[in-house]
Amino acid sequence: MPIFESINVPFTAQKLTAQGEVSADPLMEGAAAVMLDELLRVTKALRPTFRDNDSAPH
Repeated sequence: MPIFESINVPFTAQKLTAQGEVSADPLMEGAAAVMLDELLRVTKALRPTFRDNDSAPH
């Protein structure tokens, strides 16, 4: 199942702190929330499929 939501990080080098962490702006944080919500929705939709399949990773 494709997931189209993503987080665009323009000018990546400028977003990195001295510790090598990403300093997200509000737009990136909003995109992250949307992406994580979509991942949760897909996880909930697929969970019954994986529970019924013994070959699925646990």
